[in-house]
Amino acid sequence: FHYTHRLAFEAVQLSESCPESLQRTLTHPRYGAFGEGIYATAKAPDEYGNQWAVLVNSFSNKEDEASQNQEVQDFAECAAYCVPLLVQRSLAIEVMQEPLPEASNSKAGLDAKGRRIRADRDIWVIRLLQEAKPRSACI
Repeated sequence: FHYTHRLAFEAVQLSESCPESLQRTLTHPRYGAFGEGIYATAKAPDEYGNQWAVLVNSFSNKEDEASQNQEVQDFAECAAYCVPLLVQRSLAIEVMQEPLPEASNSKAGLDAKGRRIRADRDIWVIRLLQEAKPRSACI
């Protein structure tokens, strides 16, 4: 599941469903702690219970609630919509279980700069364009 704001959600509806177009549309330009790709979670909206919980999972690495609130306030609209994703497992990295290829320390549970990720986060990075040659066929 990819949580996003209204404009990105509408862009997905209008997109050609090509991997290039989807990755460009769903990649969040302001938050790149896990490298390039579409940030997602395995949790459906009902598993979070509210948008705040989605935002804390997606945008905060802080442990305490006050710091989490402060860290996610700029992203408040980024969990207003949910895009279900169905991708090949080989294109998805579960960052708590698998190392990011560009991570300086190359260990699971670390972000792209080698910083520890809060243990209760569910973050997946979808790399539709990870091959040397981008796919030209639309899905």
